[in-house]
Amino acid sequence: MSSDWRVVTVEDIAAPYPTALATGPFGSAISSKYFVNSGVPVIRGSNLSAKISTRLIDDGLVFLSPEKAEEFQRSMVKRGDLVFTCWGTIKLWTELVARLATAAPQIKPQKPWPQHWLNNTIGRAGFNLNPTASYRDDRLGVEVYIHHAESKKMYQTLLAQRTSIEQALGFDLDWQELPDAHACRIATWRQDSPIEDEAQWGAYLDWFVQRIVKMNAVFRPVIQALA
Repeated sequence: MSSDWRVVTVEDIAAPYPTALATGPFGSAISSKYFVNSGVPVIRGSNLSAKISTRLIDDGLVFLSPEKAEEFQRSMVKRGDLVFTCWGTIKLWTELVARLATAAPQIKPQKPWPQHWLNNTIGRAGFNLNPTASYRDDRLGVEVYIHHAESKKMYQTLLAQRTSIEQALGFDLDWQELPDAHACRIATWRQDSPIEDEAQWGAYLDWFVQRIVKMNAVFRPVIQALA
């Protein structure tokens, strides 16, 4: 390494106050019912660019009222702060899209973004079948994410079919109504799966493809038939 360079850690360059190193929440973790037309902007994955020269993509910003934003004060970004996003997931999602194009061309996820999930449709507005990756929990997931106008009704209708759905899948699901949010989630998890361990990515991608293909085959006709 050149003598003009020196090695530092995040702690070395963090501001001295106690909350200088903060995490999240992801913008998607804040219910859309709190979004307003103006106020305090929420930085989501789609507002962060993979290009070093682009600091922030301001198209599609959403806002919270100042009062609501106070609830997330520890995660406020201040002038001069460094914002780190899930850079590793861009590569992971890019490889997953390529793997699906070969193994399951009927499944066409959207363009990968630096966020903890990959958008993927499942044949009906208000529903997604998204792979997810959590750095904090060392956990991968595939979830049916329900953000329909009548999400709670749709969730309950699916929940009534839980036994037949899980029998068709061959594995159990984590059913989350999320009573304090508009959306609902039905997920399968792969625990003890740190994203940093790229030596395991082959196994991770195999798992993602298997679960996405199976859940797409089982859930798609059921979701399309919902009244």
